[in-house]
Amino acid sequence: MFPLTALLNHSCANNIQRKTVQTQQGVKMSVKASRSIKKGEEIFNSYIDILEPTFVRQYLLYETKNMNCRCARCLDPTDFGLNGNTIICPFCKESSCLPVYSTDITLETGELVAKVWQCTACTKSIPQEKVSQLLQWVYNKQKNLLKSQSNDRIAKFEKFLTDTEKKICGSNMLLIRLKYNLLALYGRLPGYTQQEMRESDWKRKIELCEQILEVLKVLEPGMTVRKGRILHELYLPLAMYAQNLSKNNKTKAEGKKLYQKSIITLNLVIKIFSGEDAGSWEFQMVSNLQENAKDLKNVIQGLK
Repeated sequence: MFPLTALLNHSCANNIQRKTVQTQQGVKMSVKASRSIKKGEEIFNSYIDILEPTFVRQYLLYETKNMNCRCARCLDPTDFGLNGNTIICPFCKESSCLPVYSTDITLETGELVAKVWQCTACTKSIPQEKVSQLLQWVYNKQKNLLKSQSNDRIAKFEKFLTDTEKKICGSNMLLIRLKYNLLALYGRLPGYTQQEMRESDWKRKIELCEQILEVLKVLEPGMTVRKGRILHELYLPLAMYAQNLSKNNKTKAEGKKLYQKSIITLNLVIKIFSGEDAGSWEFQMVSNLQENAKDLKNVIQGLK
């Protein structure tokens, strides 16, 4: 349907984002840089979701595209420093156990193999089979949770995260993907609507948004629409938490700083969304967001 973009090669460290939007002329696909691209540098697309750990990306690419990826990100056990593959060491309990990839990857298959996982703290090793069983179990549980439509899934997500972070690092992409979905549930599900959210809920949503943004700083350092959507989820919790702090004389100054952070965040959302296609949801939100920015500015000016 879009033959030009179909020619782009894959990389898990891609440098563009693709998006389709409905226009009067039909469906349009736009391609924008997600990071700086030097003159002469190849333009890479990602054929799969970049918010997945290496073993999932490798599996999905082989199953759906019959290819083994050996991009710079896949070959880096630390996942560009994100610890997206890291598990908790069963010996020293540190979040420092990483895959040790085989150096004899065959040119015929290009398969990326980790025969063992080694702890960078205590240096002890774990056989690949045991790690695979753990990660596969987490992956299956994660998929089932993401498919769930129950109204109590916030509690289920949170319990699973609490339990699983005792076994794999909280920055592991299996959990980052879950947190990415979880942050959008706060403020929308029964018991967690904007009118029902407690201070601890607003703080939790802020925490989730900021953790995802730290990941996107590495994987999508440009002004991407995905980053804009997370910032859109973040500005209101910042303002609501700031409102609570401003009611107390002891925390009023901290509340004002959070209000200022909220309006800076919102202005960044407006900047990103204004660059989207006119028929997109993001572009259509701009006028409302600009009014919200004016309201926030008035609130800040009214603080003594």
